[in-house]
Amino acid sequence: MTDVSNRQHWWLKVMQQAVESHHGEPLVSRSVLQQRESAALEEGRRQALEELTRTQEDLSEFQAQACPSSSSSSPPGRVGFQPAREASVATASEVAKLKGEVARLSAQNAAFGMQLGEEEDASSLDGGDFHEEREQWLAEKSVLLKRVETLQQEHQDRLAAVAATKSMSPDTQCRPEEGMVVLRQKCQKLENDKAALKRRVCELGDSIMELEGERFEPKEVEQLQALVSTLESQKRALTSQVERLLAESPAVVDMCLAAPAVSPGARALNAGEADSNPESPEQGGPWLGGARAGPGSKRSVTWQSGFTDGEDEPEDREEEDDDDDDDADEAPGRRTETHQKELQELRFKAQAVQGRALEHADFLSTSLQQASSELKWQRLQEDANMQQEQLRLQWESPAVVDMCLAAPAVSPGARALNAGEADSNPESPEQGGPWLGGARAGPGSKRSVTWQSGFTDGEDEPEDREEEDDDDDDADEAPGRRTEKHQKELQELRFKAQAVQGRALEHADFLSTSLQQARLHEEAASLHEQLQLQNQQQQTQQQQLPQQQQQQQQLQQQLQQQQQQQQQQQQQQQQLLRSETAETTAQPLASAPSSMTGKELFHGCFVLCNSQN
Repeated sequence: MTDVSNRQHWWLKVMQQAVESHHGEPLVSRSVLQQRESAALEEGRRQALEELTRTQEDLSEFQAQACPSSSSSSPPGRVGFQPAREASVATASEVAKLKGEVARLSAQNAAFGMQLGEEEDASSLDGGDFHEEREQWLAEKSVLLKRVETLQQEHQDRLAAVAATKSMSPDTQCRPEEGMVVLRQKCQKLENDKAALKRRVCELGDSIMELEGERFEPKEVEQLQALVSTLESQKRALTSQVERLLAESPAVVDMCLAAPAVSPGARALNAGEADSNPESPEQGGPWLGGARAGPGSKRSVTWQSGFTDGEDEPEDREEEDDDDDDDADEAPGRRTETHQKELQELRFKAQAVQGRALEHADFLSTSLQQASSELKWQRLQEDANMQQEQLRLQWESPAVVDMCLAAPAVSPGARALNAGEADSNPESPEQGGPWLGGARAGPGSKRSVTWQSGFTDGEDEPEDREEEDDDDDDADEAPGRRTEKHQKELQELRFKAQAVQGRALEHADFLSTSLQQARLHEEAASLHEQLQLQNQQQQTQQQQLPQQQQQQQQLQQQLQQQQQQQQQQQQQQQQLLRSETAETTAQPLASAPSSMTGKELFHGCFVLCNSQN
């Protein structure tokens, strides 16, 4: 065993020295190659995991948008909502299928990269089959990505149609609490998207700093430009969705604020006069200046339009609301100055929130675009380096093995005998003759030419060399040639050379097996590290959940406090109205003539109230 191990160590040392002398540079160690291969494998797996996570997030988002919960589902009488929702579900399923196909093609690309390391023949890599297959795969992937973008745009259009149908429904104008729930859900979704983008930007920050300042090749620039166009289309879709949500938000806020515009006392008074008054809201008349306007009033029409354009409607609505509020202060039962100030502050806050959301979306989309472009360049550069290294190793291996087998072909005894006969033999190698059948052939012999070629083909050179060695049998017929002892020695040397060749092949197999095992170990280690990273991310997300819940509870408490303040103000207004009506109507009604109608008496009461105010 010790003899075999020493012999293997000696052969490895000889191979390393031969390669260093042939190329003029030291061999790359196995650890360096393993580190490069492990880094490439880790990058491929990380990319696959990112694509899988992004696909799952998009699929869950599409399902949440296309299939709303039962609590916010539309009433059965709503027209056009059910077909649009079914179409959205179909589009989401088709998008998921196409993204699965993209993931499959990415896995196939990784398999092509692994296949480069397992190829034994370097000539097959020079052919066009692999490059044609890779180009075909890239074309297929680009087609699928374009299809995914088209389907996403169609899905967004259908969701916008569903939202417009929902906003135009007459049922929502009588339910301000449902509008507030929808607004909260949309705000929560925007916050979740913002948090996800923040996490992604933080993960890619280190890579951005490392790749800063590198240059790009023309082909890589084209690929990066295609990637940038794809990201820009995604940015446009996201921006349109954010603008649509922000355009819908003022309508929902205004509807919720406009609901308590008439106090309960005024409603009770109106209900008492509705039977005898032909101009009441129940009869379609403009009683009380449209404070309780019916479905045909301006406020109801404004809510039904939904403000989907998001351009001039909010300003017009604010002007109308300001005019109505100015008129409402002249009569009792309308909004007070406190309510008007609160409405103005809420409008300013909504505009500020809208501006901040647009700026943040721009910043996040730009950061994501830069990070993805630089990561794409890094992956392409690492793939090219790995392919060059594999090609170099595949070209060097046959030449090194053949050189080591050809080195000890002549024993020291034969060299000494050749040196002793060189002076008296006119056909010695020093004189240029074929002495000893080319055993000590000079630089111009076949053996030297064979070594200089390096046996890159690896097919017929060793057999031809053995046939040339068989010419030694003809040399025994002339005097001064090899004796029978020399022939036996040459035969033994041939057997030893064959044994050495077999051992070298076995050792090469052993080295390839060890390399495969090392690759498997590196893959297992990278997978373990990825699992640990996923566990850490899950733990951080779980730690952030209580903070988000506390923030939601604080917001709910603030909303409850505002509602309580509004109820208290309404109760105070109702009590004030009752006391004023009781005091002002006592004397005029007592002295009024009996010929006056109920309508004239009621009009007189309001005139007295206005004069006192």
